[in-house]
Amino acid sequence: MKSKMDPKNEYNEEVSLVEIIQVLITEKLTIFKFIAIVMIIVTGVSFFISSKEIVTASISPGLLGLINGKLSYIDEIETIKFTIDEGMLNSKILSNLNLPQLNKSQVLFKTTSLSGANALKLSLETENVEQGLLILRELISVLDSQYEKKINALKLEIDRRISLDKSELNKLQIEYDELSKASDNSDTLFGDLSKHLIVIEKNYSKFNSSMMKELSKNSEIAPNKALILSNISQQNLQYINNIKNILESKNSIISKKVDLREGLSFEITQKKNDIHNLSRQKEELKGIRIIQNPEIDISPRKPVKLLLFLFAFIFSFFTSIAFVLIRSEYLKKING
Repeated sequence: MKSKMDPKNEYNEEVSLVEIIQVLITEKLTIFKFIAIVMIIVTGVSFFISSKEIVTASISPGLLGLINGKLSYIDEIETIKFTIDEGMLNSKILSNLNLPQLNKSQVLFKTTSLSGANALKLSLETENVEQGLLILRELISVLDSQYEKKINALKLEIDRRISLDKSELNKLQIEYDELSKASDNSDTLFGDLSKHLIVIEKNYSKFNSSMMKELSKNSEIAPNKALILSNISQQNLQYINNIKNILESKNSIISKKVDLREGLSFEITQKKNDIHNLSRQKEELKGIRIIQNPEIDISPRKPVKLLLFLFAFIFSFFTSIAFVLIRSEYLKKING
């Protein structure tokens, strides 16, 4: 078993601690001077540290629409991210903006995939905010131009589909107008036929009355004449019945025409919607879609200068303490 701590050793440790405190109190001016000198040097250095701002933007690859029930984009988000991260567009950006004072290695874009969205956040540290915003806008423009040929081809295809839909819409409209005109004519025809039936029925009634009187007055009328009168009566009755049958089928005919008109009207509306949607799709068709325009990032950033001062103070404080203690111990040994 280990023995308890020797009281003498404990006493020596207490004495050493008291001596250290006494040395620190005695050399407090030296410690203060050392800290002051370091802080003055750091303050001077800090003036040469440029404060940088961060400009940001958010983009997404252009949406092409639904293909097999899934959203389809002009390009994969990882491909766009790789292109930017590797600086493949930097030379063209600087050339377009005519910024010879910068080289492509100085333009360091940072890309971050936005969670839950097929999008990227772009950021750029810059000493000149206006220049940084200009560079970020040009990055988006150059990136968008990479898909120009593909976008133009897609727009031509949409124009072709719109042209076909307009041609079909024109045919449907003509068919609808002709059917509407025919329906109006049918209404007029049925109206005239109803009036005609009333006149025919009155004339038929008069004819039957006069024929019956003629037969009752002259019982010796020639058989062939009676037969002719009977045939005429039957023909008139058949004619009347035919008109009635036509008028009875009026509702069925009108109902069929209404159904045809409604069907054509629905097709016309659907075709107009298709043309509208295609036109809208063409307008919104882009290589790169901007979610957030380039702007200065207002989110809190690490205070670089404040951290520098804090680190300098801590470093100088402990270094000065170590220095006076070592010097005190050294002088003690020299003086015996």
